[in-house]
Amino acid sequence: MKNIPKEKSSSLKTLRKKLDTIDNNILQMVVERAQLAAKIYEAKKSDNSFVYQPVREAEILRKLNSSDLSPLDIAKVWDIWRSMINANISLQSTLHIHVWDKKEINADILSYFGPDVEIHELSSSSDGAEGPKLIEDAMTNNPESNIIVIPFSRWDSDHSVGGKIIGAFPMISRDTPKYFVVGKNIFLKSSDDITLFSVIFNNWNIEIPSEFDDNKDDYEWVSKWFSDLKKQMQKQLEIDIEIEYLIPNPTVKKYLIGVKGYFDESSEFIKTLSSNNSIKTIELKGIYPNILIYNKGK
Repeated sequence: MKNIPKEKSSSLKTLRKKLDTIDNNILQMVVERAQLAAKIYEAKKSDNSFVYQPVREAEILRKLNSSDLSPLDIAKVWDIWRSMINANISLQSTLHIHVWDKKEINADILSYFGPDVEIHELSSSSDGAEGPKLIEDAMTNNPESNIIVIPFSRWDSDHSVGGKIIGAFPMISRDTPKYFVVGKNIFLKSSDDITLFSVIFNNWNIEIPSEFDDNKDDYEWVSKWFSDLKKQMQKQLEIDIEIEYLIPNPTVKKYLIGVKGYFDESSEFIKTLSSNNSIKTIELKGIYPNILIYNKGK
């Protein structure tokens, strides 16, 4: 083993001392942050505020992303912050997360929400009534600490049991979130929101091209096809707002559409859509803070 020159050894010790000082400062601030979070929880209890606060989390992420993070990137920094958020949540209350297939998404939930959450898999009885009834009871009796997680592609299911989509994760993604979060929170406005609504048309449906199966694994081809489809949908809906997300269920002419902006049921935008003669039914499915689209290296 080679001897380290004295000047280099001295320099290394100095740098490590600085690291130790920084570590001590970080520890002190992390503890102080947790103490403040505990005080916030006490204040929240008086007005039955929700444990899961997607708008607050999104605003923290956006603030971090607007900062100079070099040599780190936002994905690495967000991992650190999520750990702190999850730790603080666990000090406040246990977050109960309900899913229909624990085996399928258990790892993703623990990775995002941390190990202190309780995940409940809801098996249904033969008539399919047991699972939804159990969730409905939990969300009605204790809505502040109960949420449902459903895969992004399975939005058209009965798993919402009266709740609305209030969040999505992961908050940093290449294109779309992987999961929706359903809860009974009041929709809060952030600086960048996505409004989701489903529509069923009277006499219009998309046509799946014959070459779809041959190209469904080609990211560029599928992206272009969806881009063209969103333009068709925009024309059909007679709206000027660009469509961010479009998930079709063509067998029943039903589509989940996501547009940028905050539009609740009292907004002129939803009212205008409701008066569109080509639409049979329209339903507001939720409003959630937009995720951060991030392509590493670009």
